[in-house]
Amino acid sequence: MTTQQEIRKAYEQHGDRWWPDLDPVLADSELAEAYVRFAQVAAAQGALSPKVRELVLLAVNASTTTLHEPSISRHIREALHHGASREEIVEVFEVVSVLGIHSAHTGLPVLLEILTEQGLIEPVELDERRTAIKDKYVERRGMWGEALEAMLVLDPELVEAYLKFSSVPWQKGALSPALKELLYVAIDCSVTHLYDHGTAAHMQRALAAGATKEEIAGVLALISTLGVHSLTSGFRALNQLGT
Repeated sequence: MTTQQEIRKAYEQHGDRWWPDLDPVLADSELAEAYVRFAQVAAAQGALSPKVRELVLLAVNASTTTLHEPSISRHIREALHHGASREEIVEVFEVVSVLGIHSAHTGLPVLLEILTEQGLIEPVELDERRTAIKDKYVERRGMWGEALEAMLVLDPELVEAYLKFSSVPWQKGALSPALKELLYVAIDCSVTHLYDHGTAAHMQRALAAGATKEEIAGVLALISTLGVHSLTSGFRALNQLGT
């Protein structure tokens, strides 16, 4: 039988450190051994450096659809341990803070469709103000699409304000454009979000910015381990009950 010490050692062989918040998994040595093998796939493949792995895990745990505070703290510490700067970590938070816009990005196009079907709004050409917002958005963010077009028709103020908000981390440059796009891939493709449209768009932008297919695959392997929170939280609660 594999000992707890051997399990921890296997986890740490690629530069990761075992933290006490993972200890509940050790209650079942067979499960713990299988989890470690699963959790280390991305590290073993080597496409992502230890620092990048920690920044990706920090992003997905700090995203509004996850917000797992024990992991946020752990991955901040590990990112610093692997050489990340305060500016890089702050920029991770800035990048993932925009995730809430997907409520409007999904809902407003549906509203526009319903309003059009019911004859409550007439198809119109973009006026001068909306056209200026669109042009500025494309200039700053390098993207546009049908959902943004619908948002612009119904709520130009929101699009304009979101552009300014989401542009902040792109004006600083602590993280490379490729890494920013990989972070977007991570939070859009996370099991807590699964936003297909954004995932595809940011994969394309990541490749255009110089990311490799191995790096993208590594991000997907990495965030696939998010289910460990069920084990750590579940076993911890069970242990507290003395069961």
